[in-house]
Amino acid sequence: MSPQTLQNNVLGTGWGYPFGIDPATGSVYTSSGDNNVKDCMTQILDVVTGEWRGRRRFGSNLLDLVFLINDPANDGIFRHYVIEAMERWEPRIVVTAIQLNRNDELRKAGIIELYVEFYIVQTNTADNLVYPYYVESI
Repeated sequence: MSPQTLQNNVLGTGWGYPFGIDPATGSVYTSSGDNNVKDCMTQILDVVTGEWRGRRRFGSNLLDLVFLINDPANDGIFRHYVIEAMERWEPRIVVTAIQLNRNDELRKAGIIELYVEFYIVQTNTADNLVYPYYVESI
């Protein structure tokens, strides 16, 4: 069994995110292994807590920060919300660091890039996710 097959078996396969139809097969797009972990992480950060009728506590509180001033003084709040959501909804990972990038180009566009560094518990592999967060105030 190849290492990739083993990793996919350990981490599982699920619907990809964003939801869609795979044009090659005509079935629901799926992701496996570490790609599935990243898809799940992105979905958790994209869903607003309370948005899903059947699971009101699912998601993150990042939308609460959409009108927050795009200033490094608020970085701790971003980190807290990301870690809180990952600890609650993605047990396959441990977040090891979160960096926020808001260079001049991103700041003018109203974007903060969240670099989430993590390791996958079952496979003990390190990885990262770059999540673009769009804020109103620049």
